[in-house]
Amino acid sequence: MQPTFGMIDDQVRRKKITMLDQIADVIDFRRIEKILLKAYKGGGRPPIPPIMLFKALLLESWYGLSDVEVALEIHDRRSFERFIGPEIRNYHLDDTTLVKFRNRLREKGVLDRVWAEVDKAMTARNLRVKKGVIIDSTIG
Repeated sequence: MQPTFGMIDDQVRRKKITMLDQIADVIDFRRIEKILLKAYKGGGRPPIPPIMLFKALLLESWYGLSDVEVALEIHDRRSFERFIGPEIRNYHLDDTTLVKFRNRLREKGVLDRVWAEVDKAMTARNLRVKKGVIIDSTIG
């Protein structure tokens, strides 16, 4: 994949290390990705990689966001984009995609399993995410 100007800019900018960067080092997302890919066998156009969608669900949970809010924040916050992967810029992520993804994981019986993998990794390192809420303070 050819990098975009934004990706090159990200490499040049000094990166503020966040909780998400630390969590990305703790959780073995390859294990979770293997589980997710089993639920995504089949034809059709190439989907947004399931691991990216699952990371969006993690952000929702940890930050108290809705599907609509997390989609907006992923495209607006560098730390969210880094956590999901800068390749997310190549896709149109919206709330409907997240709803369909979550439902598919439930139907395939893997949603609880991937959450358990996250919990196991966090517990093994004695880590806990304090959930918060992002408040938009836009002046109207």
